[in-house]
Amino acid sequence: MRRILMIVSSARELPLEGGGTLPTGYWADEVYTPLRRFRAAGVDVRIYTVDGRAGIADPFSLEPRFHYPDTDRDFLAGIVRSFADDPEGIRFTLHHFTELDLIASRRVYEALTFANVEHGLARTNVEAAAKESWKHDIGFLEALAARPKISAIVPPARAQVLADSVRHDSEQLAQTCAYSLENDRALNAPNDLGSLSDEEILSFDAVFIPGGHAAIVDLADNRDVERVLRLAHSRRCLIALLCHGPSALLSVGNGPDGGWLFDGYRVAAFSNEEEDEAIVGRQRPPWFLESELKNRGVVYDEAPPWVSHVVVDRHLLTAQNQMSDEACADAVLRKLGVLQGSAA
Repeated sequence: MRRILMIVSSARELPLEGGGTLPTGYWADEVYTPLRRFRAAGVDVRIYTVDGRAGIADPFSLEPRFHYPDTDRDFLAGIVRSFADDPEGIRFTLHHFTELDLIASRRVYEALTFANVEHGLARTNVEAAAKESWKHDIGFLEALAARPKISAIVPPARAQVLADSVRHDSEQLAQTCAYSLENDRALNAPNDLGSLSDEEILSFDAVFIPGGHAAIVDLADNRDVERVLRLAHSRRCLIALLCHGPSALLSVGNGPDGGWLFDGYRVAAFSNEEEDEAIVGRQRPPWFLESELKNRGVVYDEAPPWVSHVVVDRHLLTAQNQMSDEACADAVLRKLGVLQGSAA
């Protein structure tokens, strides 16, 4: 049986650059989704924090808008890729993703195909309406209503029902996630990372560290985190880091050649652009992860904001943001040889 050492932040307050603090914690889905997928694949996951104290989910991460069904989220990602590199340089933002009802695009597409609209034509029309919403900062439903051929088949009232249905589903998923995290025995009674011997650390097949802003508080400068990563690196054991999880790399000092241990590695992590759009980022945490990683020597590998993005460089696997949670978990399982088409 494969074994994963999962290090979760237990920090609960985030210091701000100008003084004061914000409530923080691990990002709910970055723990919930990988943990669920690892266990379903038969992997033995052992959970540790740097002080043996249970972490908590960042309250912001439990808002329904961050728990859209995977099918809707993945479909929207495909739609966005069709126009996000527009020469006008407009970027897809968190505002677009959470506030303009673009998440309803899959259900509108299915309503069109159910009405016998050819699949390619239905997709083209949905992409065009989504682009209008993105480009002019108007609601997706408003953009649909302005297209007579679509609104004749999916009237505005029907489109609103579809948008309401995905929001209802996201509320249910957020509640399920919160309940599961609150009642997970291993997560709420973690082990103390400092209690692990070197031999025990080396008995794991992978190290996995999810994010949330809490990670920059207690994982970026911790000697036990450094010990785990140094040992895993020495054996070329898989190290997987998600969103703000790569902040753990900052805890590691130099290698035997005098350079930083992860100097020159390609790394994905929560970007400065995403920080500038996030509520926490706008209130200015003490530092931004992308900048700190670049300063240490990584080759930062960035995708457009709020799009799933996973990077593998040798035995280091990193993922950019919370939208990458599922892809990151599956990539870990493939690297461990658990999923089909895997690399052991």
